[in-house]
Amino acid sequence: MSAIGQEKIIKQIVTEEMLASNVRSGEARVLGTPVLIALCERCASELASGFLAKEQSTVGIHVDFHHLAPTPLGMEVSCVAKITRISENGKIYTFSLQCFDAVGEIANGTHKRAVVNLERFQQRADQKNSADAK
Repeated sequence: MSAIGQEKIIKQIVTEEMLASNVRSGEARVLGTPVLIALCERCASELASGFLAKEQSTVGIHVDFHHLAPTPLGMEVSCVAKITRISENGKIYTFSLQCFDAVGEIANGTHKRAVVNLERFQQRADQKNSADAK
């Protein structure tokens, strides 16, 4: 099965913790943009994981995102990630993103994720703590 064209949908009810006023991305009591982007990243990550080896994962490397409309507390939001491209070497996945609430589209954009060996990637990150302590 080709990964190109495959998509995943994640649905979430907007809770207090997700509001812009509570994630400090504004004062409005509506779904915060950083939370919506995180939902999209989760959706893309879970989609890509189905095409990777056990020791691999993906990490976000780029997001181009347009948050178009507010979503209030208690409303369901849906994030759709679709694989639109995989680099020739298989290391970069590109996704289209679309988000909807009960009224219509609330956001769209693109997202890129890099394939990494999870253990090596974590080791590199952990080495930064060791270097910092010296």
